[in-house]
Amino acid sequence: MAAAGAAQAQTPFDDRLSGDWGGVRSNLADHGVTFELESASYYQGLLSGSGDDDFEYAGRLDALLDFDIGKLGLWEGGLLRTHTEYRYGDLNSNLGGTLLATNSGLILPTGKHEEVVVTSIHLAQRFGDRINVLLGRINALDLLAAIHFLAAGDAVGF
Repeated sequence: MAAAGAAQAQTPFDDRLSGDWGGVRSNLADHGVTFELESASYYQGLLSGSGDDDFEYAGRLDALLDFDIGKLGLWEGGLLRTHTEYRYGDLNSNLGGTLLATNSGLILPTGKHEEVVVTSIHLAQRFGDRINVLLGRINALDLLAAIHFLAAGDAVGF
């Protein structure tokens, strides 16, 4: 019998806002499907200086969907990865005429606001311990995010 007050075993998704969805999320991951939805909101404006001093609100949503080809029973070493981004609001990333962006979170994806963009959909195939091949539309920032030194948090990378 477990000691009173012992901590419950954690699932890999206990650190997520929506948790493990009653075990559904872990079950999907065990079968090769992982899904993450990330959101960032920004509210900024100028307190002083030249330019429009109105404060504006904007944000972005990122949906990441991965299919582990081996766990899906097709072949070993493959991963189909997608990244879909949505940016909303019309916040200027160069407030006050700055040379560098005051807010880099809203620079990409480029193009129209209020538009859903698939920035990455690619197949990553591993051959042995040293060879990886990527085929498809690749978001290079996602690859950089997999390097723990450059990214915050634990990214799953190839």
